[in-house]
Amino acid sequence: MSKKEGTSQKSKTENQTVVDLKGSSSNSSSNRKVYLKYTLLMAVFLIALSLSFYTISPYSKVTEVNVEGTREVYDQVVFESSQINPGDSLIETVFNKNSIEEAIEDANVQVSAAELKVSGLQTITLSVDEYSTVAFLLEEGNYRKILENGKILEESFPRITDNQPILIGFDQGSALNRMLVEYEKVDDTVREMIAEIEKLENDRNELLIRVSLTDGNEALASIPSFSERINYYPQMRETVDGQQGLFDLEAGAFFVPFESEEYMDEYENFDSENDYEETDEDYND
Repeated sequence: MSKKEGTSQKSKTENQTVVDLKGSSSNSSSNRKVYLKYTLLMAVFLIALSLSFYTISPYSKVTEVNVEGTREVYDQVVFESSQINPGDSLIETVFNKNSIEEAIEDANVQVSAAELKVSGLQTITLSVDEYSTVAFLLEEGNYRKILENGKILEESFPRITDNQPILIGFDQGSALNRMLVEYEKVDDTVREMIAEIEKLENDRNELLIRVSLTDGNEALASIPSFSERINYYPQMRETVDGQQGLFDLEAGAFFVPFESEEYMDEYENFDSENDYEETDEDYND
């Protein structure tokens, strides 16, 4: 064989090898695509099969419902307003999370926020925040809760054991809201001395209140300046040498003894029909 013929044969062999490598690479790529499609289909099938088995298995059902975060609202009330029952579908319950939370808040005025959580495999936890009770409204011998947001609850109680102040004559609205804001500004030591706060029906001052104190004294004040002036009560009390009477704090600071004619004439039955004339007697005198 001549040198030229050998070179030609070698070239043909190399070309054949390149063609074979290209064909092999193309087949390998095609096989990978088929394998990926098969794997994806199998994964989808297995997931669907697992979900099917899960939905018909006992593990897909709610087995327990817990309530946490309550202080005054009863757990049973929160549970019933959620309308979740053991045996309900866990997936459907979670899917309806927002509507369940809204239902709890709408059904319970004292609940400020509700959250549904899954704790464990089959346990639902209902976590709630509450509006605190800051006072009680006394009406016809019964007491109704007044919440920090100014709402008055419909439920009434014949007696209370809490230390919150008792309000009389208030309706839900701006006057009550202003009263609650002012009360929050009162010093803790003075709050402990306040027994009742009555809103008076007075044409001259629609925000006039009479405060009954635990030591037997009274104070007359206007809601907008209530906290500023009642905080001086401990010092004012020391100046009257143990006398019992009324401190008029509406326009200044005056003391009127209960046994005085002035108190009987001007303050004892104070209402819109009995506006008084301010006395010149300062409590320091």
